[in-house]
Amino acid sequence: MTSLKPLLLHAHPTAPNPIKVAIALELLQIPYNVKIWEFNDNNRKGVKGSDFVKINPNGRVPALEDPNTNVTSWESGAILNYLKRQYDTDNLLGPVDNSEQARADLEAWEYLLVTTLGPFTGQVVWFKYYHQPTNDDAAARYIKQVHRVYGVVETQLMKSGGDTILPGKFTTADIHYIPWMRSSAYIGLPLDDYPLLERWTKIMFNKPEVKQALQRIQDATAEQEPEAAVRGLKPDLNLMRQTGAQEVY
Repeated sequence: MTSLKPLLLHAHPTAPNPIKVAIALELLQIPYNVKIWEFNDNNRKGVKGSDFVKINPNGRVPALEDPNTNVTSWESGAILNYLKRQYDTDNLLGPVDNSEQARADLEAWEYLLVTTLGPFTGQVVWFKYYHQPTNDDAAARYIKQVHRVYGVVETQLMKSGGDTILPGKFTTADIHYIPWMRSSAYIGLPLDDYPLLERWTKIMFNKPEVKQALQRIQDATAEQEPEAAVRGLKPDLNLMRQTGAQEVY
């Protein structure tokens, strides 16, 4: 797809969801650039500022601008669906076949991440690291829920053969989980009790396209926000406390 104009991925260096989009772009071999934003309300540089809110009224990354179609999309699930509809002519990322069951299975595992594991993980981060005063009961509740969903995915990997979440091929279901499993060590939930999930995570992060996606965001951060390349962009904690845990990501 070298004749395409580069798409523009809006990202934050520590956010999981832009990584999903970068992985899909790499797998589909779509040219793209990365714009790094800060988590604050600076009008020019912040995701809550006026410039970015014109792109995504929800003020969160990722967002994707496609100059080839003049389409702007936001929310990682919506972006991945757009990329599949517009560019995945060979079904690299879609279901194993055209049956309604295959499509339903793919969507179910995607939505489990988008509606459950992702938000619960975000709440763990919030209550472990940012909420004041501390609330150990809330943190324990969300940790328990994350463990529960890890167990659900572990059982699915037993059924699928372990290399991919759905049997038969790599799909956007795998893409959705990849960056969130990267967060397991950070939130203090090692995968020792989930050997298949741990193995799957290693397989995913050994994929060249996943490595390249991570590198692209890292390189953009180093170029646009040099200090963040070393320490990560620290969010505006006061703003986070006003908007809640889900705004971490």
